[in-house]
Amino acid sequence: MNAGSAAFPHLPSYVPSDDVIGLAKAKQISFMTTLSVYESLSGGRLRQLEFIQEPLIADTSPPWFLDDLRAKANRPLAKEAEAAQATMLLRLQAAQRNVKKLWNAGVPVVAGTDAPYPGDFQGEGIHHELELLVEAGLTPVEAITAATKNAAELMKAAEWGMLEPGKFADLVLVAGRPDQQIRDTRNVEMVIKGGTVLNRQQLKLSAGHDPGFRTSSSINATAPK
Repeated sequence: MNAGSAAFPHLPSYVPSDDVIGLAKAKQISFMTTLSVYESLSGGRLRQLEFIQEPLIADTSPPWFLDDLRAKANRPLAKEAEAAQATMLLRLQAAQRNVKKLWNAGVPVVAGTDAPYPGDFQGEGIHHELELLVEAGLTPVEAITAATKNAAELMKAAEWGMLEPGKFADLVLVAGRPDQQIRDTRNVEMVIKGGTVLNRQQLKLSAGHDPGFRTSSSINATAPK
C-alpha cells in the first residue's frame, strides 16, 4: 500500500490489523470482493445446481457446457481436493467477515467476481456476488453501490456509476425491489447502453448456430516449446 497500489484484487482472508485498515482508508485503496471465486474453489456453489436453470445462465451457455458442469459436480473428490476445498471455505468465511469490517471502516469496497471458474460465471456472477455480499452483512444498497459507484471511482470513470446529468445513460431496469431484496437484480427487464435499448434476445445462445467451443487437448500437445 505504501508503494502506491490502487487496489487489491481479493478481499483478505487474514485478519487485517488496525494499521492496515487505517492505511487503506487514508490512501483510499480499494479491495475487490471476489467472494464468488472463493466460493467456487470451496466447491460450495456446485453442491446445488438449480441455479444453472436460471435464464442468465441457461440462455447463454452451450448445453454441453452445463452437462460437463453437472458431471464435475457429481464427480468424487480425492482427499487432497477435499482438503483444498475445506481450506477455501475457511478463506471464504474470513473474507465475508472482513468485507463488513472494511466497509464500516470507510475502506473502498468494489464488487468483482474473478470469473470464470466452475459456478462463477461471466455475467451472472456479479448478481451472485451481490448476494454473497448481502450474506456477509452489507445492505442491498451497499452491495449495489460496491458494483456501481465504487467500481466507477476505482476506474476513475467519472461518467459511470451514478444516475446524474452528464453521465453515460447505461442502465439496467429490473422488476422488483433490489434495494430490499438483492436477488431482484436478476429480474432484468431492459438494458440501456449509451441511451440505446439493447436487444437482449440477440444475446441468447442458439445451440444450432453457436454450439460454443471446446479447447482441444491436442493444442497443447502440438504447441512449439
